[in-house]
Amino acid sequence: MATPALKPYPSDPDTAIDNAIASRGGDARAIVAALIVAIGFLETEVARLRPATSFRYARGRLALWNTSRRRG
Repeated sequence: MATPALKPYPSDPDTAIDNAIASRGGDARAIVAALIVAIGFLETEVARLRPATSFRYARGRLALWNTSRRRG
């Protein structure tokens, strides 16, 4: 089965949900599984990139920032 082409993200959340469910043939369980995988990927990326972001640049916007890294 061919993968459907990605469409631009709609601004309406209901349309986005409908598109996501339709992309998996109406299988809501498959959508939940895909979202769990996506969240895991994003959490990994945040963990990987956080050390590269200076505290002063982020200005405390990262709620989970390790405060032990702060210097004077």
